[in-house]
Amino acid sequence: MIVGNINAPLHWLPVYLREAIEECKPYLTDDNFTGRHSIDGDRLYVQISEDMTEPREARLAEYHVHYLDIHLVLRGCEGMVFSCYPGGRADNDWLVENDIAFQAEGRQEKMLVLDEGDFVIFWPGQVHKPLCAVGEPARLRKAIIKLWVK
Repeated sequence: MIVGNINAPLHWLPVYLREAIEECKPYLTDDNFTGRHSIDGDRLYVQISEDMTEPREARLAEYHVHYLDIHLVLRGCEGMVFSCYPGGRADNDWLVENDIAFQAEGRQEKMLVLDEGDFVIFWPGQVHKPLCAVGEPARLRKAIIKLWVK
């Protein structure tokens, strides 16, 4: 897991992560765009969404096998719950079809608060629970950059 802010210098990020973010930047600043946009087929794409955060208990933990996720808050505030332990037994396993598995919660969950411009990167196998409310549920605009790494 790596945490940073899109508005700060990103020279410390590995080149392939900087390039993925740079290639997606035109879609991050277009307030009229929502949905999925392919940058390089299924290898690299960005999903922009407008969502409501929910209480942590209402959210499911997830993990992936092939895709690295870069969650980036464009507007609002998001609680991102994560676990330092790898994904275990899945309650809903759609890894083969959609590269995602869900479980009720990760082991020894912790929460990170992301404000506008903040991002967090999760590698395959790292358990995370997005869209958690910080205080009351609130509107959130975010991007998820998906990069195939396995």
